Amino acid sequence: MSTKNGLLQSHYDLYIVGHHIAVDGSSMSYLSQCILQQLDSRLGNPAGTETSSNSPSYGQFVQKQDAFLRGPAMKAAEQFWMSQLTHTVPFEWAAPTTNNTKDYRVMNTWVSFTNDELKDWSSLYKTSWFRIAFSIVGLITSGISKPTPHHDHTLLVALGGRPQGYEGCVSHMANTMPIRTPVSSLLQRRATFADAVKEMGRSVSTAKKHEMFPFVSLVDAARETMSDKMLDFKVSVTFSPKLASENCTIYPVEGVWDLFFCFLETQNGVSLGVISNPAVFDSDALETMREQFLDTVKLSRENPKFQVNELPYLKRHIVSDIVSGPSIDAVDSISSSRVHKWIEAR
Repeated sequence: MSTKNGLLQSHYDLYIVGHHIAVDGSSMSYLSQCILQQLDSRLGNPAGTETSSNSPSYGQFVQKQDAFLRGPAMKAAEQFWMSQLTHTVPFEWAAPTTNNTKDYRVMNTWVSFTNDELKDWSSLYKTSWFRIAFSIVGLITSGISKPTPHHDHTLLVALGGRPQGYEGCVSHMANTMPIRTPVSSLLQRRATFADAVKEMGRSVSTAKKHEMFPFVSLVDAARETMSDKMLDFKVSVTFSPKLASENCTIYPVEGVWDLFFCFLETQNGVSLGVISNPAVFDSDALETMREQFLDTVKLSRENPKFQVNELPYLKRHIVSDIVSGPSIDAVDSISSSRVHKWIEAR
């Protein structure tokens, strides 16, 4: 306690500012534990903060990642990540309305889920709630974009990238990588939402196995076969682990994306915050998107077997079958059947 201007003061706010390139969400969670343990021994054993000095250093992580890139696992990782870019195009949004705001980013909290709600949701699909939520984000963002028949989009997903044993290493190891959302093929197959969760969830699971592969290395590999215009990622999804106490709050940093979906773990559940670019999405567009997200969440809890093509916001993305031709999602077969290909072959 102290006296300020003659008043007894017993409450203080401590702000910690860290550059997002140097400190990721896992590090912020760890730092919150260390700081509170130092401020109040009743929250735990202060000796727990010593794990920082006992943890491997960031330099050792860099060496570990370099060894990975020179090892046999690198090729499989590169092939997987390149497959996530195959037959994808950047999101193309509708022309924005006149924007009079001076803000360059807008932050909104869309919804909060309790731990019990997340547990029931996960049990229904026999997978993590994040994979279900990720699938819904993939559907609604495809829904608001201009239709791109035969092509899909990618969502950047912040993978932990932190090897076991590095929990006490304050640094940035999170690796934001693209994961394809196969909406076009899901619509063509008349797939159920459960099918969508299974397919996208499988990609997330495989991605975690290859999370040591750096984003920069993927961009270098992709530039050999595609234009930089195809690498214009516009939507990102992240999960930030809970901090040491409900008195702690983390403020996500906006990136270069048009939409940033931030799932923030709390003591009682998870809150979804969305950071948007007001030059691209006005308040009406964001409200429409929020309602679509919540409606799809509600539907997913009631009936996992509903068909994806029944979602109103995906109706204009449904394409017709090719009569006596290849499957609509057989992109390579369609490309090889074009007239100019036949002429070149003669």
